Amino acid sequence: MAGMPVTPAKPMPLIGSLSANPASVLAGATVTLTAANVAESSCSATISNVAFYVESNGVPGLQIGSDTLIGGGTQSGAAWSLPASTTGLTPGMYTYYAVATDSAAVSSAVASTTLTVLAPGPLNDMFASATVISGSTASATGTNVGATKESGEPNIAGNTGGASVWYNWTAPASGLTSLTTAGSTFDTLLGVYTGGTVSGLALVASNDDASYYTLTSSVMFNAVAGVTYHIAVDGYNAASGTVKLSLSQVLAPANDMFANATALPSGATAWAGSNVGATRQSGEPLIAGTPGGASVWFTWVAPTSGVVHMDTHGSSFDTTLAVYTGSSITGLTTIAANDDDPAGGTLTSALTFNAVAGTVYHFAIDGYAGASGNIVLNVL
Repeated sequence: MAGMPVTPAKPMPLIGSLSANPASVLAGATVTLTAANVAESSCSATISNVAFYVESNGVPGLQIGSDTLIGGGTQSGAAWSLPASTTGLTPGMYTYYAVATDSAAVSSAVASTTLTVLAPGPLNDMFASATVISGSTASATGTNVGATKESGEPNIAGNTGGASVWYNWTAPASGLTSLTTAGSTFDTLLGVYTGGTVSGLALVASNDDASYYTLTSSVMFNAVAGVTYHIAVDGYNAASGTVKLSLSQVLAPANDMFANATALPSGATAWAGSNVGATRQSGEPLIAGTPGGASVWFTWVAPTSGVVHMDTHGSSFDTTLAVYTGSSITGLTTIAANDDDPAGGTLTSALTFNAVAGTVYHFAIDGYAGASGNIVLNVL
């Protein structure tokens, strides 16, 4: 018996897989949809088009005529790709479809993939898009919800964070500067840096918690006039919420630098002022071997030769006191120095030295370990 005739298989396009790259984006970004391993099941037809859709009617599965046609792909070998914008999409998960059609007008089975659209991150998410703050006193309120940590970004206070936002501040003057995230609604990390790129930053100051009971952050640093500081606020372990950043700069006193020393009248005199906001300049000697950090300077010309007594009695903090000769900060000769008054009973300072008539003496008052406050200087 003759065999039954065999009907040849009907050609049909095939799609191996559909993907969205990246699979998760901020709203407004563009993704690439790629149908891979697109082929014809026989040699009698060729692939003529791959159409891409996004589900828009809320019904699972492609509904041609109801779901939104995005467009046709561009072929590269066995792959067909199409850029797809997410502009106008609200945060959520979206399903995309692809259908291949061949030259015989036969369509493939539907391939699908999902894309997660995230809420747009804050404008200052990236180092290069930092929010600029200005002035000796400044504040900013914002959010780090949806923020990310970019490649090369340093960890703050030893924590990886993961939701940082950036601010730039150029110091209008030199002086002690306080930064705090008090008022923020989450456990913050705070870092201050100099440098030109996110992967080439130099740390100035950083903090996780301002105190044992405070999860917001606080730092203090000596700012230099004209220098731009990059400030990062992140969340501990990527925590997020409302960011409150406050900056306050204590301007350095006029006699902070050796070259701007206050000239005291010759002979017995007294001076009252402050070293709040003062700094310690490069090359400045230690006073009585103790660490300082908030020195102010004076010049005084001895009217006669003889014993001179000096003290800081009445000052509001632990002072150090020194007398020098010399014409530059790095070329000083110590004549006398004291930390605590040798008579005891006080953390203020006192010393005596033999003055030579007509000699210019340089006096320095600093705070032990950088302490600062109101100063009283007596020269007798």
